[in-house]
Amino acid sequence: IILFSSLVLRIWCIHLLGRMWSLFGVYIEGVASVRSGPYRVVSHPEYVSRLLEVIGIMLIFSGFGLTPVFLIFFIIPDFFPAQFSVDIFLLKEP
Repeated sequence: IILFSSLVLRIWCIHLLGRMWSLFGVYIEGVASVRSGPYRVVSHPEYVSRLLEVIGIMLIFSGFGLTPVFLIFFIIPDFFPAQFSVDIFLLKEP
């Protein structure tokens, strides 16, 4: 259920942004920020989707004792630097 929810959220984000969707958080000057859909609730729903995906995978493999491996190699290096870099770009927005 968690993995399916993350997929639905990601597809919703991609559909909402259309051609402006990118794999990387990019600030484009002169383009208005999206404030509808999941962006009304969370400023970065794509990251929430990725986090749900990793949590779902961690739950699947938790019986094998791999949860610390996922924390060290996926969550910490992947989410925190990306979140801060996107927020820095968004601070420039008027």
